[in-house]
Amino acid sequence: MTNEETRSLTIVSFLSIAAAEQKQRAILNTRLEMETAERERIQAILQAEADRKAAIVEARQQPKTPEVEKALAEKYAALEAGERAFAILIDLGIVDISPDPDSKDYDSSSDDQFAL
Repeated sequence: MTNEETRSLTIVSFLSIAAAEQKQRAILNTRLEMETAERERIQAILQAEADRKAAIVEARQQPKTPEVEKALAEKYAALEAGERAFAILIDLGIVDISPDPDSKDYDSSSDDQFAL
C-alpha cells in the first residue's frame, strides 16, 4: 500500500468518525431537549398544585377583612343557590372538578394514579 492510499484511507476513516460523532451529538441534543421539555411540564404541574393549595389556604383563612367579605358576597351573589354552593365548595378545596377524558386538552399522563 502506498502513502497516498494510506492517506486516503485515513481521510475516509476521519470522515466516517466525524459523521458518527455528528450523529451522536444530534441524538444527544434531541434527548436533552426532550428531557428539558418534560422537566418544564412537571414543574408547571407542581407549580399549579402549589398555587391551588395556597388559594385553598387563603380561602379558608378566617377572619376576613370587610373588603374581602364584600368582594366574596358580590362574587357569589350573581350565582343561583346551587351554583353558589358548588362554587364555594370548589373555592374551599372541598370539591375538585374532574377533567373530561373526551376533551382534546385532556392530559392522560396521570391516569394510572386514579383508581376505578
